[in-house]
Amino acid sequence: MAQYQIVALLVEGSFSEGDENAKVLAKLGLIQERFLSIPISKTRAFHQGLFWAKVDQKILTLGLTKEVRQALEAQISEKVPRPGDDWALWGVTCIPHIDCR
Repeated sequence: MAQYQIVALLVEGSFSEGDENAKVLAKLGLIQERFLSIPISKTRAFHQGLFWAKVDQKILTLGLTKEVRQALEAQISEKVPRPGDDWALWGVTCIPHIDCR
């Protein structure tokens, strides 16, 4: 079974998939697509949280204005929703073999 990834890229100008002429300014993060639809909500939120932690860290290094940062985050969240603040507690609040929805 193929493993697909969603990659958040900051590019110069407009970008369409397969566009080899787009100038990539930064790779913000990536997540395996299967983690977006996994039925265990705590596991899904945990992986989305890891993705967003990487994205947030990278965005901070770019020195973007608040408006640009918010617009960028809004576009990314259309594909990868930002989890609640307790996403990192999954390991202590849920036993992996039990469905903690």
